Amino acid sequence: MAGTLTVQTLQGPSSGANANKVLIPSGQTLDVSSGTLVPSAGAVVQLQRVQSVSNLGSITSTSFVEFGGSQFELTFTPKYATSLLEVRLECQVYTTGTGNPYSSFTIYRDGVDQIGATYGFGYLQVINTSNAQHCNGSILINANSTAPTVFTAAVMSGSGQTANLGGGNLRAITVMEIAQ
Repeated sequence: MAGTLTVQTLQGPSSGANANKVLIPSGQTLDVSSGTLVPSAGAVVQLQRVQSVSNLGSITSTSFVEFGGSQFELTFTPKYATSLLEVRLECQVYTTGTGNPYSSFTIYRDGVDQIGATYGFGYLQVINTSNAQHCNGSILINANSTAPTVFTAAVMSGSGQTANLGGGNLRAITVMEIAQ
């Protein structure tokens, strides 16, 4: 017999082996695909990632410059405006120049620097004239909206120095939405 059961609250028994649990028997599925499942605070709602091993160019700017174009941007649509977003950047760079060259990275959201510090995630300096470095950083920001938002990475280098983002090295932007 098929039918509809309408209730406001499901509550398991307060004692016994399955205290405070509502069980779905083996072979059965609780399908909430046409409704809304509200996650607990701290639960991961969704995760998206963009990655590239392509040559993303060389940067000689002493100010942050977004790199990689459309092949290294992540359009993310939060499910809840109240969520936190953890945004991670993994990036390898080969920095060249004189006087102990350096590179710095940051994350942009819709073209706006989300870290706001002079050297972004920090100062990656080479002792000598060139070397490879790895940047791995993350930030927590408020979703504030359920509208699509675009995350990109930006890099800068010291005066007379070059941040080379050549091919063959994995670079990634990951966004994880966390319910609040």
